[in-house]
Amino acid sequence: MLFEASFYSDRNLFTEKIDFFSLNLKKKVRCVFSMFLKTSKNHRTLEANLVATNGD
Repeated sequence: MLFEASFYSDRNLFTEKIDFFSLNLKKKVRCVFSMFLKTSKNHRTLEANLVATNGD
């Protein structure tokens, strides 16, 4: 599952396509602000899960 993620890292904005299943969700990413799935059906759930897992 590929999606495009926009996130801040050290105050720089990055946008890139990421293979969701290759992400290490235990890695402490500060925030994932938005992501745009090609199929937006699970958009909110996926975004919420990433923020909850990787947030403060």
